[in-house]
Amino acid sequence: MQELCRYSKTDNCKNVKEFIEENARISKEIGMNGIFPFYISVDHRNEEKELLYLDSTYYIYESTYFNKELFPNFETGFVEYAEKIFTESGESPQESNENVRELFKLLEFLSSNAKNDVTRPKEDIYSLSEFDEIMTNVDIKDVLSALSIEDASEAAICDMQFEKILNNMLTEENLDVLKAYSKFAMIDFYAPYLSENIAKAKREFEEKAENISRDEKNDEDMFSFAKKYLDDELAEIYINKYISEEEIKDIDSLFCELKEIYKKKAELNGDISEKTKSAVKERLDSLALVMTSENSDETLYDKKNSTIADNVISIRSEEYESYLTWHNGNDKIWRINRADVEAYYDITQNCIFIPVGLIKEPFYSKSYTKAEKLGGIGSIIAHEIAHSIDGGGRIYSENTESISNNWEKEDIEKFKEKAKKVELAYRREKGEDEISVSTLKEDIADISGMSCIISACGKERYKLRKMFEKYAQIWYAVKTEEYGNFMAVYSDHSPERYRVNTVLKNFEEFKSAYNITENDGMYLDKEDSLKIW
Repeated sequence: MQELCRYSKTDNCKNVKEFIEENARISKEIGMNGIFPFYISVDHRNEEKELLYLDSTYYIYESTYFNKELFPNFETGFVEYAEKIFTESGESPQESNENVRELFKLLEFLSSNAKNDVTRPKEDIYSLSEFDEIMTNVDIKDVLSALSIEDASEAAICDMQFEKILNNMLTEENLDVLKAYSKFAMIDFYAPYLSENIAKAKREFEEKAENISRDEKNDEDMFSFAKKYLDDELAEIYINKYISEEEIKDIDSLFCELKEIYKKKAELNGDISEKTKSAVKERLDSLALVMTSENSDETLYDKKNSTIADNVISIRSEEYESYLTWHNGNDKIWRINRADVEAYYDITQNCIFIPVGLIKEPFYSKSYTKAEKLGGIGSIIAHEIAHSIDGGGRIYSENTESISNNWEKEDIEKFKEKAKKVELAYRREKGEDEISVSTLKEDIADISGMSCIISACGKERYKLRKMFEKYAQIWYAVKTEEYGNFMAVYSDHSPERYRVNTVLKNFEEFKSAYNITENDGMYLDKEDSLKIW
């Protein structure tokens, strides 16, 4: 417990003003959201920029937990667990009991007024001066200063009604329960990494509250822990052991070649203006590919005398600080796990991130022919490059004002017409009764990427077949029917069979490579073929 208690001075705060500032400071220090969880992220009005956001207070249980019919053991389980936390932190049993009862009332009240993700209204943008006037019991400038957030003039407030209710709670008469809230949230957040007593108490509370039985730490828990907190270290170990500098250069060279192909396609595109062509070229020129970390020699672990909690706090603090920093595209910040097998295009940074899980078979091997490399990791890179050109799919949406790359309006309308054809084609393929646009930008990127790698492969039948077969191989998938149905509804990518069959049938090179005729299931008339670039 000492790992955390030495950070916090909320118990010593003499008034609410001191408490609010200390709560903000400690949240930054230990890497967890406080009462005012500000963060900086992509501005949804213009995804090439960033905006300050304020989410709802972090440590609130869902209101359903306070329904005694649904969770009859939640209150008793919470009281036992919270009393354990407070007594372990040095409070007397009497102090602990009083704090816990008041804390439970506070959490129940806040939970009843907080909106969940389904009912939460869309964020509203307020100037900081407007927000400051509304929050009469809080100096927002002091909060931002404690979080080291500078140069913010406005913020997207996720739930203003809740913030008004919270403001009314921030009074001197509530100071003691606010301190209890802060202490409980801090210790509960890091409970699995503190003393065995606290970790066990948290586990028992969850079992009692939800009426379930949970095993003690197992291999799956350890895997999740390693993935969450050792991501960079494990990725660098893997790169150093299994991936050569020559392979990194090989993939980067492929990326540069594919960028040049897109530039040529834009230049030869008679449907778009010179202004739009120039904008596409400019966007591609600044596009970067990242496979390794710029800080690969650094580690946040103190290997000599730290506890697990100390190291987790160090990592969380570093991660949290990145959410409080304006990046403006100058840094290459990983927003995905580096050990995953899914690439990611970041529109704010205009950068493609390739995790180490993709720099291996079946996606890539230095022994692959160029055609196989194109069908594997090349197709993934070409797909992500397409996102860079079309503003992460924003060109096809209603909100085209977020595209700041100077596309002519007429050209945007032409691309929307192409997008509509893609949308309708996939609707027919999937047999959907209603038009679904949830996968549209990814479907377009699949088709655009395939056009690019076909151009890179050339016209030799043998090479084309190698490329197409490798492309099909990387989308092999084994899944239950239930999971497949779930992903078909909630994923922003089409199911694998459409990412292969629906894409490939649009290209004459595919039909030629396999002698496909109008009698074959993969035949599509040339006039009905989809073309983006």
